[in-house]
Amino acid sequence: MYAKFFKRLIDFILALVGIVVLSPLLLILIILGAIFMGGNPFFTQERPGLHERVFKLVKFRTMDNRRDANGDLLPDEVRLNKYGRFLRASSLDELPELFNILVGDMAIIGPRPLLVRYLPRYNEEQRHRHDVRPGLTGYAQAHGRNSVSWEDKFAMDVWYARNISFPMDCQIIVDTVKAVLKRDGISSETSATMEEFMGTPEGVVSEWSLLRLGHTVPIFNMIYVDKQRQLLNESEIVRKSTWIFWAYGILISIYVACLLLGNIVGIIVGIFTLLIGLYIACKIDLHINRDAYEVGRKRRITAVEKTIQEFLGKENLTFEENLAFIEWYDINFEKLLPKKIVDTISKVYVIVVSFIIYMVSKLIDASNSIDVKHGLIVLILVFVLQKMADSSYLNNIIKYKNSCHRAVTGDYKEYLIEEKLNLNRDV
Repeated sequence: MYAKFFKRLIDFILALVGIVVLSPLLLILIILGAIFMGGNPFFTQERPGLHERVFKLVKFRTMDNRRDANGDLLPDEVRLNKYGRFLRASSLDELPELFNILVGDMAIIGPRPLLVRYLPRYNEEQRHRHDVRPGLTGYAQAHGRNSVSWEDKFAMDVWYARNISFPMDCQIIVDTVKAVLKRDGISSETSATMEEFMGTPEGVVSEWSLLRLGHTVPIFNMIYVDKQRQLLNESEIVRKSTWIFWAYGILISIYVACLLLGNIVGIIVGIFTLLIGLYIACKIDLHINRDAYEVGRKRRITAVEKTIQEFLGKENLTFEENLAFIEWYDINFEKLLPKKIVDTISKVYVIVVSFIIYMVSKLIDASNSIDVKHGLIVLILVFVLQKMADSSYLNNIIKYKNSCHRAVTGDYKEYLIEEKLNLNRDV
């Protein structure tokens, strides 16, 4: 009822009142625009509106018409002068659009009217932003303006078009005022204005849509663990792991014993014994359990595939859609606080534990006083051990990363690429 009848009536009344009340300000801005812009203070351009019907948008000009030696307009950041920046930051450049609202081309609240040349670049979902009149401000403008991606902006526009209500319009007005006062999102991260929309690559996921639905990395991980548990019973091969835990225990015991000796030679022997022992143990483990690891890899791939489908609520995803989601997951997984804490601990735990054991051995042995120089040498040696343990070079030699619990999407990403290459080869 509100969207079909009362919204347009309210827009007409507010636009008419706004033009009357703000007429002195409009007159001042017209004069200032003529001075600072060196001529016509207005900017007019054809824009698509309701049902993609084209109309002529009117705004205050924020960029001058300076051109280079070839007669081409200079870049936006050059033509956007201080007066233009002030108009954009305060959103005063939008005031002439009250006339567009008055005649019915626009509304107070709605998706912003964009360029006509964008129309063929929209996908089917994004086209629904034109199911309503474009607005002076909108949900996307109140939540990021030019600082959010095109995909997120269009997702917000479509969501608004499908959920119009009077309380929401009132909230958007309040949020817009807050955004203007805070001067949020005036420019994008890489340009003085918003970069041109060239079309959304197939499969690119709107992060805003996922977050709005409560779709976050922890939620994905919970679904993934559940899928893993469901598929676990289907695995008939059990990994033979008892012996390797004994091997780890013996190697670590030898290393600790060497540390407790408290001399440099012992520590060096302990370090190399640990590294060489781990290398041999991991190689043997990979050989003995190669079938179990391959089954586990396939199970992880299937679990991730099913999790993505449930997460996005869509089956038969394309290669691009899957890959785009994997990239979204990897980026946001790195932002998680627990992930950062674990990464930090993994970079120092060998150093901290080893040095504590060494210092304890010195304290227990009352006959030996703590030598600072000797302690620093030990710390350096243990630091070398830590860096070697973290190095991708060592991981590549051992190939042990194939048997460890990997990043949730690691195996699946490799699987997608392999499948794509095989498909292209067959074609």
